[in-house]
Amino acid sequence: MNSSAQVPRPWPEAVHALIAAQQRAVDGLLGAPEARTVVIDSRAALRGRRRARRTAAPAAAGVLVAGLGVGGYLLWGPQDGAGVPDKYLKAPICAEAAGGLHLPADQRKPDKDWYVERSGTAETRCSWYGSSVVQGVRSEDHDPSATVQWELRRSAGNSENATKAQRDDFSAAAKDRQADAPGIGDEAYWDRPGTGETCALVVRDGNLRLWVRLGGEDHPEPDCKAQAAAVARAALAAMPR
Repeated sequence: MNSSAQVPRPWPEAVHALIAAQQRAVDGLLGAPEARTVVIDSRAALRGRRRARRTAAPAAAGVLVAGLGVGGYLLWGPQDGAGVPDKYLKAPICAEAAGGLHLPADQRKPDKDWYVERSGTAETRCSWYGSSVVQGVRSEDHDPSATVQWELRRSAGNSENATKAQRDDFSAAAKDRQADAPGIGDEAYWDRPGTGETCALVVRDGNLRLWVRLGGEDHPEPDCKAQAAAVARAALAAMPR
């Protein structure tokens, strides 16, 4: 065998980086390898043995963490998609994202905004309300003219990979409804419109699911799907990186 040939590395670079970082932590406890010297003085040697007993436990813990990190990667493994890293870590807030979603600013209802943050999930929902003329009088609609909702999952704080969990839930909900879905995110489908809605689009992009629901006079049937697709693309662009 050619001794100069490179041996393939069995793990991805991210795993090697994790091992290197954890080795540096161990070195910090024991001292850098080049700084570790043999102690000649008998009294210093005795003190060294006592110090070694005190540092052995945290050093072993560092090695154990490194082993668990690599072992965890191998147990999850990338072969079934479970090792895919989270694409997003934070959900947007309506005050920052709503202005870029191509929806009428005068229909925004900040008092209807909804945001929930948990260790493994985050959800944001923003609403717009149009108006209609009934018997010659224009009044605000009871149902929203537009709703945009982001549902983010994070692997940290959960017992499973967030992207895999979102993909599984998306597939179960989509079933056979993806035939005419637009090419947005990783996958998308048109949902059944709810009360007051003209069209409803659901998108998955990595560990995020996004809902865009439109209705009312501002989103009639011939234009609704094109409008929803434009809003969905803008909503993905508004995701914090």
